[in-house]
Amino acid sequence: PEDPPAPDPHPGPAPYPSTPPGPESARKPYPRPGRADRPQPPGDLR
Repeated sequence: PEDPPAPDPHPGPAPYPSTPPGPESARKPYPRPGRADRPQPPGDLR
């Protein structure tokens, strides 16, 4: 069997989209959890 390929230097998705550093990325690198992003437990609002 052939040797397995060398592991990537940085496996896994990037913590933020590959965009040049700027005020936009600094302010909101990713959507804040706690709002619509996080699904609410069923029967909580009722």
